[in-house]
Amino acid sequence: MIVANSSVHQRELLLGTFDIHMGRAARDANDVMKRLTLVSALILPGLVLTGVMGMNFPLPFFEVADHFWIVVGAMTALALTILFMARWRGWL
Repeated sequence: MIVANSSVHQRELLLGTFDIHMGRAARDANDVMKRLTLVSALILPGLVLTGVMGMNFPLPFFEVADHFWIVVGAMTALALTILFMARWRGWL
């Protein structure tokens, strides 16, 4: 009878340890996914703007060379705003 209680206790300890390990692995995977999502959110506005600028039809806004720097500034401002909001919400 003592052996049965000991094996049950050891099994419970092993299952508890496995649950702790799986919880940590899930938390680490969530942290990685959060970082990857933030990186994609930072890059997305720039990709959209460069995609519009690279189309093969004339847009009056992009015909002036100085407007290129306005678009670069807008991409930078959007990325910094997203980064600031992520920091403010505690995602970083």
